[in-house]
Amino acid sequence: MANFLRLLFKFESILASTCYACVALALMLDVASRELLNHSIYGIQRIAVFMVIATSYMGMGLAAGQNKHLRPRFADQWLPLAWRPAIARTSDLVSALLFLAMGIVCVELVYTTYQWQDQASMIKIPLWTIQWVMPYGFFSTAIRYGAFALRPDLKPQEAGAEA
Repeated sequence: MANFLRLLFKFESILASTCYACVALALMLDVASRELLNHSIYGIQRIAVFMVIATSYMGMGLAAGQNKHLRPRFADQWLPLAWRPAIARTSDLVSALLFLAMGIVCVELVYTTYQWQDQASMIKIPLWTIQWVMPYGFFSTAIRYGAFALRPDLKPQEAGAEA
């Protein structure tokens, strides 16, 4: 399971980095086109926005994989220290179930968009070809939290957390 999580993290890191590189390239091309040719490249800003959105959904899994999701810490001292492992495991399980539920909702959304043949405005491509990253991001994050609930030893130490 540890190897799978490591490979998943590496795959998503490469994919997210590629998306951001494409965003930077698209925006540089657009600026160059406006400066040199006095007009923008049709739809390129919209494509860049879609790439940023895709990267953000992949980022959920990357954040979970490094145990870097933001969370309030004000109540950490309210319960006995001995309960922390059980609370952490329970919270990972609840998180996995919530992300799984959101993934299922997103699959329904993507399928409905596919059935209705909705198109992304300006660039005129089927919207579902962009939306697939939503269920992917939620399912990827659910897998990680599920793995952490089953095997707490796989969960990275929280930054700034006391041992």
